[in-house]
Amino acid sequence: MKLQLFEDRAGYMRGSLIRDSDGPEMAPFGIQVSSPDLDLLNWEGIKQEVHNALMRAELFTWEDVIQGQNMVSGIVCRIVKAHIIRQYRQEHQMPLQEVDQ
Repeated sequence: MKLQLFEDRAGYMRGSLIRDSDGPEMAPFGIQVSSPDLDLLNWEGIKQEVHNALMRAELFTWEDVIQGQNMVSGIVCRIVKAHIIRQYRQEHQMPLQEVDQ
């Protein structure tokens, strides 16, 4: 079996396991594999967490962002990463543990 990535009609990348002898055109008919369903994330909650973290970091103006350099990306990555990892664990029924932040 081999992994074949392909783009669906909606523009999303998909993956499937197909026989080694199959061509890439068989990907839609293989055993589907995917990353977590991001639609299941609590995007309103994530937005609130990001907002509150930006406030705690005192990032109010463009000048604050320039002085803080990587603070915005660090805040967003930390929060979104935690939620995505939690979704992976839930979909694979792994115990929820504290995510490295």
